[in-house]
Amino acid sequence: MNDKIKNSIILIAIIIVSSLLLRLYFFPFGIPVTHDALIYFWYANDISILERLPEGYTFGNNGWPVFLSPFFTILNSNNMISYMELQRTISIIFSVLTVIPVYFLCKRFVNYKFAIIGAAIFAFEPRLIQDSLSGLNSSMYIALGTSALVLFFSSNKYARYYSFAIMGFASLIRSEGLFLFFALSIMYFFHYRKNKNEIIKYAILLLIFVIVITPMAILKTQNNESDGLSSRIVGTTSQIIDDNSTGKVNIFDYLFNGSITFVKFLGWDLLPIFIFFAPIGIFLFFRKWNYEKTTIIVTSIIISIPILYAYSAQALDTKYFYPLYPIFCILSVIAIKKFSEHISRPNFFIIIIIIGIFVLSFIFLNIIVKDSEYQKEYLVVAQYVTDNTRGINGYDPEDGLVRGMEINEKWPILKSSFSNKIMIINNVEFNSLKDFIIYENHNGLTHLVIDENKNRAPFLKDVYLNEDNYPYLMKVFDTKDLGYKHGVKIFKIDYSIINK
Repeated sequence: MNDKIKNSIILIAIIIVSSLLLRLYFFPFGIPVTHDALIYFWYANDISILERLPEGYTFGNNGWPVFLSPFFTILNSNNMISYMELQRTISIIFSVLTVIPVYFLCKRFVNYKFAIIGAAIFAFEPRLIQDSLSGLNSSMYIALGTSALVLFFSSNKYARYYSFAIMGFASLIRSEGLFLFFALSIMYFFHYRKNKNEIIKYAILLLIFVIVITPMAILKTQNNESDGLSSRIVGTTSQIIDDNSTGKVNIFDYLFNGSITFVKFLGWDLLPIFIFFAPIGIFLFFRKWNYEKTTIIVTSIIISIPILYAYSAQALDTKYFYPLYPIFCILSVIAIKKFSEHISRPNFFIIIIIIGIFVLSFIFLNIIVKDSEYQKEYLVVAQYVTDNTRGINGYDPEDGLVRGMEINEKWPILKSSFSNKIMIINNVEFNSLKDFIIYENHNGLTHLVIDENKNRAPFLKDVYLNEDNYPYLMKVFDTKDLGYKHGVKIFKIDYSIINK
């Protein structure tokens, strides 16, 4: 083993361990998963109890909770939080191990020193760290997608077979994996367009992909009348066409607005690390054109199609760009390599870059990740809501903890046997507090949960600041009385006064 390989192994190991420790530092111990992660949790839990796929779920892909379910079975605990922490832990493991395929992917375009920087950028990218802590399916999907791309580039004669198999598994995690399959299929035909023997081999690659996705697609169709793959794409496309033909949506405005949002979120996703390098890397990338660069460009364009759709549908979240982060790493290290050519001490420059990435990531994480004290205080709020209310206003995303507290009261339980005790009622359509309260009375609104969040409705913020102006609201809980850092007040609504 030569020194380059030894150094690479040692440095990658250090990056992986450091990345893992950083995630553990921000790990939300004792906090339930929420929103989409909670649905995956329910599905995995139901499989572990029923020993079959459960019915009644409507989300597109079930690969992630199916993967989790054997681990849930092995754990066999009466503590709900233990399962949720296991879900987060497995997500973290996938996230940190993706450092390895990212390194090999970058190594196709730069030497090993700069490939290590690419691995470090991915390992310490704060949004990916935050996402891995949520227990969602992104970490596994990105790990599989990046591995498939690395194997597709490999000169090993069996590597592409593994690549298409892995793409099949990636498609079971998220249906966007189909777009990666289309992209690499196109590039396969482009590369071997003059070699009939290789074109014939594609039938085997296609068969492998189909064999991987078909069993789960059949089971999902039997359970939910949808395979979660082709039906989702066809259904989405048909809905857009129908809305355009009936005048509900102007397809050109739809795509234009989506493109504007796409660009805005792309700029936001480049912060805080990629913004310094990736834009320059794009210009450098087009020099000395070759097949691998063409593959990266075509892949980026095709897997951006579902991202454009998401932003056209106004699904405003940075997460849709995460599968492109390994490609952003390539662009970044190409730029860093160019910068290093003008530095007298390039090795020292590389070390400074890696340290800078770590420090910048740590600072950014402290901004975007809620600290443990914050989450534990809102967990106390959620427990009070669960014990003392029947209907509250929404205060997303913190209100997601209420569901966790409700489930914990009845744990262990199947989702089909669980019913929400607390109604969480959205107030975005209202401009008046009285209008909201009176209208939602029949839906069971009993309390208001109001915090210091500046993004809440103006009439809720006014209640927090001027509670004495609302005689029909009786304050029953205040985190300041408990000495908490974050302000949250809960008011009981007195309908006998407001209806006078």
